[in-house]
Amino acid sequence: MVPCKQNNRRRNQMRLIVDQKNTAVQGGTVPVRWCLYRKELEELERRGVNKPHVLIVVRNNNHEHRQLVPMDQMMAYVQFHRFGENTIHAAVVWHNEDNVKKLKSFFLEKYSRLSYEHGVLRLDEKLGFKEYYSSNGQSYNRLDETAHVTVMVPEEFFSKEPSRFEKWWVNLFFEYRPVDQCQFRRRRMLAYSVQPFAVLAWVIVITIARFIGALVLSIAGMRGTDWNPVIHPFRYPTGDIKKRVEKGDSVFWCKKDGEKYPLMFRAFSPPVLLVLSVLLVGLGVLGEWTFSYTLVPWWYYAVVGVVLPFVIAAVAAVAYAAFTLVWILLTALIFKPIINWIANNSDAWEQKRMERKRAAKERKEREQKAAEERLLKERAAMHEELEQLLACNGELQPSINALPQTKRTIHLRFLDLKAQICRPYAQ
Repeated sequence: MVPCKQNNRRRNQMRLIVDQKNTAVQGGTVPVRWCLYRKELEELERRGVNKPHVLIVVRNNNHEHRQLVPMDQMMAYVQFHRFGENTIHAAVVWHNEDNVKKLKSFFLEKYSRLSYEHGVLRLDEKLGFKEYYSSNGQSYNRLDETAHVTVMVPEEFFSKEPSRFEKWWVNLFFEYRPVDQCQFRRRRMLAYSVQPFAVLAWVIVITIARFIGALVLSIAGMRGTDWNPVIHPFRYPTGDIKKRVEKGDSVFWCKKDGEKYPLMFRAFSPPVLLVLSVLLVGLGVLGEWTFSYTLVPWWYYAVVGVVLPFVIAAVAAVAYAAFTLVWILLTALIFKPIINWIANNSDAWEQKRMERKRAAKERKEREQKAAEERLLKERAAMHEELEQLLACNGELQPSINALPQTKRTIHLRFLDLKAQICRPYAQ
């Protein structure tokens, strides 16, 4: 295996390095490494970019898959989801305010399983990335220099589909099918442990709820009531019970052609009689409970209703007068000396407050200046490190073992292991 050749049009721009043999990659998930030239790194430093990321887009016809990784990670693992010719596009992007959360939200947000909210490639894929991105007043930038490489992905590197029943059972509570074997195995652990009990409880609850809904519609004589969701809880959604039911289309109210029955016939139809019976029984129970346990005579409510408001008003008036008198006494005896003392010392207090404010402002300016100097030093050190790590010098290998020791992170080691044991499913 040898590092693949670049398909970039110009020299001295971002490069992608992928292992391939005779233009074909050697797995469904492959390591991809990138490097930049000095002018690109200097451009990042000139713009004051602190958190640059590499946006990787894998394209196969209209199928697109993206990932966003920190640029100083040096490499990523790209998983293919379709066999045949795939193009890997890469660009260095950043948010104007170094907000990584917003950056990920913009580039990775989806509105469906296979479609992203914001397009990043031109309509003609061969022209690469769009020049500028913005959304909701936020600006997202990228370096002018981008990279892309086209590879062939053999069908043999994709996993075989599980049996029809197991695929249905394992993915029963998931909206989308698994992307690789690892995701399928995690779902299968749940499917053969907790899921049977959860499914049993769900079937009982949903069947009872659907049965009640269908029964109510049937008692009302609604045409088009569908009992299939009750009989087949997995095959039909709950909404299908009333999907073909039209408003007012009851066998007790009108004929099939829409002609309504006479009013007397509708007034004495089974649904109306049932509702009337329930109301009469309810009123009877309520009346029995109310009149059997009434302990206070009727005139009591009349007396209380007339006298009580006057009593409340008199108490409120006395309370208000007492509060006013107490407030006047407190103001004359206690509050007035205190107010005079505060007025005599307010100038001295104001002077001390201004001195403290001035000292705090000077301290804040010193701290801000020190922070800016520290940030400039850190930024210079970061760009110097990036130049050492990401410079396109010599022959680079897309392998975790070829990275500096400090960059062989646990995350990359995990992705390397996953690439070896988890084959993707062809979408």
